[in-house]
Amino acid sequence: MILLDLHGFVNPMLIEPCTSPHNPNYEYDLYIKWALKEAEAMRTAVEANTPFRADIPYLDYKEGWDDYPPICAPMYAIISGPSDTPWRRRRSRTTAWLPTTV
Repeated sequence: MILLDLHGFVNPMLIEPCTSPHNPNYEYDLYIKWALKEAEAMRTAVEANTPFRADIPYLDYKEGWDDYPPICAPMYAIISGPSDTPWRRRRSRTTAWLPTTV
Protein backbone atom coordinates (compact mmCIF):
# COMPACT_ATOMS: atom_id res chain seq x y z
CA MET A 1 0.00 0.00 0.00
CA ILE A 2 1.21 3.50 -0.82
CA LEU A 3 -0.12 6.75 0.59
CA LEU A 4 0.28 9.67 -1.82
CA ASP A 5 -0.15 12.87 0.16
CA LEU A 6 -0.49 16.03 -1.94
CA HIS A 7 -0.22 19.20 0.10
CA GLY A 8 1.82 22.28 0.88
CA PHE A 9 3.05 25.18 -1.16
CA VAL A 10 6.79 25.30 -1.75
CA ASN A 11 8.88 26.14 -4.77
CA PRO A 12 10.28 23.95 -6.21
CA MET A 13 7.90 21.16 -5.32
CA LEU A 14 9.30 18.59 -2.89
CA ILE A 15 8.88 14.85 -3.08
CA GLU A 16 9.89 12.98 0.06
CA PRO A 17 11.88 11.08 1.47
CA CYS A 18 13.38 13.66 3.80
CA THR A 19 16.66 14.54 5.42
CA SER A 20 17.50 13.30 8.90
CA PRO A 21 16.72 13.12 11.75
CA HIS A 22 14.38 10.21 11.14
CA ASN A 23 12.08 8.88 13.83
CA PRO A 24 13.49 5.50 15.00
CA ASN A 25 9.98 4.01 14.76
CA TYR A 26 9.97 4.47 10.97
CA GLU A 27 12.54 1.69 10.32
CA TYR A 28 14.13 3.94 7.72
CA ASP A 29 16.55 1.27 6.52
CA LEU A 30 13.56 -0.74 5.24
CA TYR A 31 11.58 2.26 4.01
CA ILE A 32 14.25 4.14 2.08
CA LYS A 33 15.05 1.52 -0.54
CA TRP A 34 11.45 1.60 -1.80
CA ALA A 35 10.60 5.24 -1.12
CA LEU A 36 13.65 6.58 -2.89
CA LYS A 37 12.90 4.63 -6.08
CA GLU A 38 9.31 5.90 -6.03
CA ALA A 39 10.41 9.49 -5.47
CA GLU A 40 12.96 9.36 -8.28
CA ALA A 41 10.35 7.95 -10.69
CA MET A 42 7.89 10.70 -9.68
CA ARG A 43 10.49 13.43 -10.14
CA THR A 44 11.38 12.06 -13.57
CA ALA A 45 7.69 12.06 -14.57
CA VAL A 46 7.08 15.58 -13.23
CA GLU A 47 10.12 17.05 -14.96
CA ALA A 48 9.45 15.21 -18.24
CA ASN A 49 5.77 16.14 -18.44
CA THR A 50 5.59 19.62 -16.90
CA PRO A 51 7.71 22.76 -16.91
CA PHE A 52 8.31 22.36 -13.17
CA ARG A 53 11.25 21.19 -11.12
CA ALA A 54 11.05 18.86 -8.13
CA ASP A 55 13.54 18.30 -5.32
CA ILE A 56 13.93 15.16 -3.23
CA PRO A 57 15.22 16.36 0.16
CA TYR A 58 16.96 13.04 0.90
CA LEU A 59 19.11 13.52 -2.23
CA ASP A 60 19.17 17.26 -2.74
CA TYR A 61 19.48 18.75 0.77
CA LYS A 62 22.06 18.13 3.48
CA GLU A 63 19.61 19.02 6.26
CA GLY A 64 16.55 21.07 7.02
CA TRP A 65 13.61 18.97 5.85
CA ASP A 66 13.30 16.20 8.41
CA ASP A 67 10.51 13.70 8.98
CA TYR A 68 11.05 13.01 12.67
CA PRO A 69 7.70 13.97 14.24
CA PRO A 70 4.65 11.80 13.49
CA ILE A 71 2.37 14.83 13.10
CA CYS A 72 0.83 14.30 9.67
CA ALA A 73 -0.70 11.49 7.60
CA PRO A 74 2.49 10.39 5.81
CA MET A 75 4.39 9.92 9.03
CA TYR A 76 1.56 7.87 10.52
CA ALA A 77 1.60 5.76 7.35
CA ILE A 78 5.28 4.92 7.76
CA ILE A 79 4.71 3.83 11.36
CA SER A 80 1.80 1.55 10.42
CA GLY A 81 3.42 -0.08 7.40
CA PRO A 82 2.51 1.54 4.08
CA SER A 83 5.03 3.50 2.10
CA ASP A 84 4.29 7.20 1.81
CA THR A 85 5.28 9.77 -0.76
CA PRO A 86 4.27 13.31 0.20
CA TRP A 87 4.46 15.96 -2.49
CA ARG A 88 4.65 19.58 -1.52
CA ARG A 89 3.46 21.27 -4.65
CA ARG A 90 4.35 24.57 -6.21
CA ARG A 91 2.89 27.80 -4.89
CA SER A 92 0.73 28.52 -7.93
CA ARG A 93 -2.87 27.36 -7.58
CA THR A 94 -3.74 28.46 -11.12
CA THR A 95 -1.18 26.36 -12.99
CA ALA A 96 -1.89 22.76 -13.91
CA TRP A 97 1.00 21.13 -12.09
CA LEU A 98 0.31 17.44 -12.66
CA PRO A 99 0.91 15.79 -16.02
CA THR A 100 -2.14 14.50 -17.84
CA THR A 101 -0.40 11.15 -18.32
CA VAL A 102 2.49 9.63 -16.46
